[in-house]
Amino acid sequence: MVLLVLSTAHAGVAFDTGGGCSIEGEPIFSVPPPDAVGVPLDVSPAFIYSAGGCDEIERTLQLVRAGATEVTAQATVDVADGLGELVPTALLAADREWVLSSEGLSDSAEISFTTGSTMTVAAGVIPTVESLAATWTDGPPRLTIDATVTYSGGGGRDLIAQWLDGPPDNLTESTITRVGAPGLSDSASWDSARDPTSAPESWCVQAQTRELDGAWLLGDVTCVDVKDNSATCGCATTAPGAAGAALAAGLLGLRRRRRG
Repeated sequence: MVLLVLSTAHAGVAFDTGGGCSIEGEPIFSVPPPDAVGVPLDVSPAFIYSAGGCDEIERTLQLVRAGATEVTAQATVDVADGLGELVPTALLAADREWVLSSEGLSDSAEISFTTGSTMTVAAGVIPTVESLAATWTDGPPRLTIDATVTYSGGGGRDLIAQWLDGPPDNLTESTITRVGAPGLSDSASWDSARDPTSAPESWCVQAQTRELDGAWLLGDVTCVDVKDNSATCGCATTAPGAAGAALAAGLLGLRRRRRG
């Protein structure tokens, strides 16, 4: 077992689960952070993992009181989307030190934190998709998504965020797990698993942020028309002569749907 040393330096780093597969995951960020104090009694501890894109990556998460042998909470979870969450069935005892661990076939890590005496106060950090483009490109044809998400507020702790993407009828086709922060503007580019035989006409992204108690705050759904910049795909429906104008319109005229 190794002690996991993490810092806020990971803010804005992407863990893309929409593309290739990494067989083994490594915990690289935790909520609560290592050695945190005053942690809410209703906390739902979690790790972010560096692996992504596989069908299934299992890790066993365990929470115990420091120095105790009785397990407070334990679960074997699939972390293929880059996130492993543990949900205790009862409030944690106040003013106690706790140890959260992650066990895999070839890796293990743990962090400790100390509870306070209060419940979670929602940070209320709202994610907004500021720009979005979805483009078919050559070599071989692939659908590349470029997005920028901003988080409301300024200052405060780093947080777990996820970007959900897909066509309008399947907005969970892939998940991008990231470390966000209030006031941060964060950009990423990734490839969809779609091929030309299942080319969508539009593509959407919705971001969400995670509170300490495990609740998610959803941002608006943002969609754009898919553009075809490849020489061979013929995937999108945009007319060739209008490609440049359509791209500019797509970046400036995002279609947003309000949170339900």
